[in-house]
Amino acid sequence: MMTEQEIMLMKPGIELNKAVAREVMGNLVIKDEILGNMERFIDINGGFVWGALQPYSEDSSLTEIIIDKLSEQGHEDIKDLINSENGEFTDAEAICKAALLVALKRHRTDKLIREALGESDEN
Repeated sequence: MMTEQEIMLMKPGIELNKAVAREVMGNLVIKDEILGNMERFIDINGGFVWGALQPYSEDSSLTEIIIDKLSEQGHEDIKDLINSENGEFTDAEAICKAALLVALKRHRTDKLIREALGESDEN
């Protein structure tokens, strides 16, 4: 997982999109030799389907998908974390970065819980 600083320095594009797909959406991301960057989505039946990597950090129409995913995970206050009003980031970029910061916090919390329970990262 990246650090807060690394997240904030990311620019909209492939790497930020891949990070959101993996860390926020929980999707596997691969690079296919023919089709390019692909993302594995879970379908309504619990199976999966492959599709093109979504441009999460570049397309503001995808922001609701990210917000919905975080709400499902109990982070309904995500809109409070987003600060795109100062013009530094676009809405899509700001939401992606806020979502990754939430994922980083969750990752750190999970690690602390595992350590408190005496579990190693390999378990």
